[in-house]
Amino acid sequence: PRPPKPPPDPEEEARKAFKRKYGKDIDCYRSPGGHEVVVGRSSKKNEFVSIKLAKGDMVWFHTDNRIPGSHVLIRAPMDSVAFEDIEFAAKIAAWHSKGKDMYETPVMYCKGHQVRKPKGTPTGTVSTLPPTYSIMVKAGLPSEEGSDEEE
Repeated sequence: PRPPKPPPDPEEEARKAFKRKYGKDIDCYRSPGGHEVVVGRSSKKNEFVSIKLAKGDMVWFHTDNRIPGSHVLIRAPMDSVAFEDIEFAAKIAAWHSKGKDMYETPVMYCKGHQVRKPKGTPTGTVSTLPPTYSIMVKAGLPSEEGSDEEE
């Protein structure tokens, strides 16, 4: 007979539940400043993040220069988000993109209300209204021990 499984670690279970808060193909992280960071992992979920979740002055991210990638959202007003949170979300956007192997990946960001879904475009395709901002980052995901820790 096999030994009994150890009881699940409540902290680990809570971390997994938070990461999957919005269901399959959407990851959720906690930024260094404590903000919820949501990541679409498919065209359909990218559109959900960009059109349904991104509101007002929440901060929306995507790789720049037409590099395909995930749509990432910090669910907090832009003026309450510190630079380290911007960098945190931009690194995640770079990681979930075709530019993840570049030395540094260009990532653009703007306010949620600037993201639009043009009529007749494929699922997951959006456009943004100016002004947008850009940052160069090394692609990376938060450490697995806790998504609020540095890599």
